[in-house]
Amino acid sequence: MIYFFTPFSFQLDLGSMYNHYCQLVPNDEDWICMIDHDVNFLNTRTAYQIQDITRKYPETGLFTCVTNRVGNPHQCYKKELSMNPDINYHKDIADKLMQEQYLTVIESKRVISGLLMVFKKSTWKKVGGFKPGILTVDNDFSQKIMSKGLKVQIMIGVYVFHYYRLKEGKKYIKHLIK
Repeated sequence: MIYFFTPFSFQLDLGSMYNHYCQLVPNDEDWICMIDHDVNFLNTRTAYQIQDITRKYPETGLFTCVTNRVGNPHQCYKKELSMNPDINYHKDIADKLMQEQYLTVIESKRVISGLLMVFKKSTWKKVGGFKPGILTVDNDFSQKIMSKGLKVQIMIGVYVFHYYRLKEGKKYIKHLIK
């Protein structure tokens, strides 16, 4: 089973909110998919694709995806931050990658940005969950997973649209302050 969550914290404590949702998942072998609230799946089959990938690589500690915009360029399509706001442009990329790279994953040797994170409840328990706070909780979580000898993998065929301060600019942080 995969549980899909889009946590949000009015107290700016996303790590604790992630932990709250992980506690709701009943079985250690269940998968959890945490999705930022400014992320959009662009293909109606993406959830099925994620399920197929978790079945093919069940020993992976953490999966993430490819996107248009995020702070870690190694997760960006063509390794670059896109300024293109055209959702149809991004839909075409998502469809192309799904078709050509459906089950392809590559290991990340660096911490990841957590716009989309897929992991087992047992992995969450093994690393002691998420640290409290809003900034770097995803980086810390992925680092703890790697330190336990588990793989962090990027699902090359899973492409999502991430708003990520497209209009405001990458340095905008007002939304991270009460």
